[in-house]
Amino acid sequence: MEHIISIPITPPDQDALVPQVGFALEQLRELASRRKHPKLWALSDRLCPLPQDSYGVIQKRRKRRRALGLMNWMLGAFGTLIVLMPPEMPFSVTAAASICLGGGVAFLWRYWRTVLGVLSLLQASFLCFLSLGSPEELRDLMHFGLFCAALGIAALATRKRGGRSPYDPAARNLLRKQQFGHGSSPVQAVFSPSDLSLHFDQGPEPIQKLSYDCFECVIETQDLLLPVRDGRVIVLQKKDLPAGALPELRESLREQVLYMTVAPSAAHR
Repeated sequence: MEHIISIPITPPDQDALVPQVGFALEQLRELASRRKHPKLWALSDRLCPLPQDSYGVIQKRRKRRRALGLMNWMLGAFGTLIVLMPPEMPFSVTAAASICLGGGVAFLWRYWRTVLGVLSLLQASFLCFLSLGSPEELRDLMHFGLFCAALGIAALATRKRGGRSPYDPAARNLLRKQQFGHGSSPVQAVFSPSDLSLHFDQGPEPIQKLSYDCFECVIETQDLLLPVRDGRVIVLQKKDLPAGALPELRESLREQVLYMTVAPSAAHR
């Protein structure tokens, strides 16, 4: 960074930014844990390697698997209905229907559990309704319908509600407490080659000057830069940066402090 880069600290959109800040806080806690227990984390990384793909690639893969799961579920549900209705179907049809339905359930349970729960309950209602017309002949439909009902209830009961994470309350509290100066005086964060300082717009002297040596890390999310010092996080929005300044600032900070680029996982979206 050959020159000073200044970012005005503006009020954040809490609802939009909570997932990003929450995930950043989660990564910050993991970083502290890694420093405290390096051997345990080394073992964990060997057993469960972290994905190397970008967030965009992961999201596209997730959409493809959702579509594949939904298609398999629909084929399996239709095939199962044919198998359970008289007359008895050949084993090959039964096997194909079971594989399609099992694959669809597996993919939807992993990638779209809410949809699986709703579809399973609708399927259960339809099967049970059909079986009531001839309970003796269609008792298999009733049994499978009860299974689908149990599956639907389990899927809805174990889904991640609204994509919330345990770190969201802390993230919302951090955004709520973000300081923008006293009264109507806006504050700017000024990055120089050696430090980060906070200034009032109308004051030449800094309110606070923070050497890069004191920073634990700087976390970059999709929309934010989050310098972290002594467990305290400063929330800066990338949209407030001067045009074209981010690449230069990013490279400079990487030379000065630990720089982490993160994106919320699907659980946070």
